[in-house]
Amino acid sequence: MAEKFDYSLTALSVDDPAAPGMFYKAISGYKLVAVEITLGNEADEVLNVNPLYAYLVDNRGYVYAAELAGTEKDQLAAMELAKGEKVKGWVGFTIPEDAIPAAIKFQLGALSSDFSASG
Repeated sequence: MAEKFDYSLTALSVDDPAAPGMFYKAISGYKLVAVEITLGNEADEVLNVNPLYAYLVDNRGYVYAAELAGTEKDQLAAMELAKGEKVKGWVGFTIPEDAIPAAIKFQLGALSSDFSASG
């Protein structure tokens, strides 16, 4: 679990590789990885949650953007979290077959350079 700016991010489980959703298009040489995360807000400001704010970092330091509708699992919902609220959901990522997931990052807003990370 990681905490920053009164927000928390926890990676609960990883499916590597993950079963793809019906809208996922496989790419040769790549695999789908799904990460179940929990986000919590203890800040006085509302936290905007969007699965596209999630990033996966591999064992070589490469960063990958989220894949919308990549997995059939319950995707992290786009919503606003008030102080004291939490949300849990899955986020999918397309990464090279030889990459190993090492950490998950969550951007704290669309125009923010602040991240909360969990490894």
